[in-house]
Amino acid sequence: MIGVAAQVPHRAVAVGGAGDDPLQVARAQREIVDVLRPRLRSRILVGSKDATILLVLPDLPGLGDMLSRAARRPGMAAGTVIGLGEPRDRLGEAAASCREAVAALEAGRRAGLDRVVVPFDQVIADVMLIDNPLDARRLAARALQPLAGQGQLVDTVRAYLATGLSVRRTAERLEVHENTVSYRLRRVSSLLDLAGPEQLIRADLLLALRAVDLGLYAAP
Repeated sequence: MIGVAAQVPHRAVAVGGAGDDPLQVARAQREIVDVLRPRLRSRILVGSKDATILLVLPDLPGLGDMLSRAARRPGMAAGTVIGLGEPRDRLGEAAASCREAVAALEAGRRAGLDRVVVPFDQVIADVMLIDNPLDARRLAARALQPLAGQGQLVDTVRAYLATGLSVRRTAERLEVHENTVSYRLRRVSSLLDLAGPEQLIRADLLLALRAVDLGLYAAP
């Protein structure tokens, strides 16, 4: 193709909005191209499907940072998400990067992200859950069923994990006394049949909570 450096590494960028407004996505495309244009020495290939636009371009040093700058520009509509696929050695192999970019975009949408870049390599676990929704729901149901109807306990578990298993910081985040956090964690440990709250770092529980975040399973 004329103007395309087919033998250099390429990667894909997927752009989508919170809704299905094609004008919003087209504006996002213009913002991205405006930021990238000074660094480009080859044409960008552009395609679209529904309200998602795909850009395939040469892999540039600092591409993620440039896309982040584009995402923060005033013309970028609220709810816009940019998915970034992994680079491939040559243009002919870029289809895999396109699939990754679209998957990263979907993960960002489901997580409720806004005007950010979502690299595929940072959301691989999310993509696995999204691509296997039945298994994700079964996993979440099994891991979280003992906490059904215990919203406070689930919130405490989330805060405890997010603060690096710190009772003090969990209490600060939830605006409760540290003794309350300790009591709730003992209750959780009992319901989940754990020796102690430090055992909450379990793959099935972490993935189950993430499935809830991605809208794949209703919170218990």
